[in-house]
Amino acid sequence: MGKAFASFVLLMIVELISLPVFGIFYNIHWVDAFFPLLLVMALATWGITIAGSAFSAVTVNVRLRELMLPVLLYPY
Repeated sequence: MGKAFASFVLLMIVELISLPVFGIFYNIHWVDAFFPLLLVMALATWGITIAGSAFSAVTVNVRLRELMLPVLLYPY
């Protein structure tokens, strides 16, 4: 849980920093729906961190874990 929480905090910081930058560059008016957007971001980030932590625990003893984790976590 600690690894998942640390990943969640790190990803949320990156998302909260990059959200205004992309809003400025792409001229998106997301301020009106800020709280629903924040809720969706938080839930999606929590889901991806839980999946990443679970798959990293599964692939800890795999021979090519540097290759297997991205293949399992980010499918095409």
